[in-house]
Amino acid sequence: MKVLLICASGLSTSILVNNMRQYAPREDRIMACSVSELSTYLNDADVILVGPQLRHQIKDIEDKAYLTSKIVALMDPKIYSRIDGEGMLEQARSLFVK
Repeated sequence: MKVLLICASGLSTSILVNNMRQYAPREDRIMACSVSELSTYLNDADVILVGPQLRHQIKDIEDKAYLTSKIVALMDPKIYSRIDGEGMLEQARSLFVK
């Protein structure tokens, strides 16, 4: 599974990526980028999780991802605020298997 986290600037999300990697199997790929870099990373992801602070941009992100059949969801704000890598990985996995 390839997970892409979308954020505004990247500091807390890069910490979250590192926490997620601790719980992910070796074959999983977890990466992060800013919303302005989405086009660069879009084809490399199965699941795209959008930071809660970008809630107002979720429709634009979904529209870009629609053509490539990517799964897009808003990160659970509780998991995000705790920078809970295991919880965020579980959110991504539950979307991926649907």
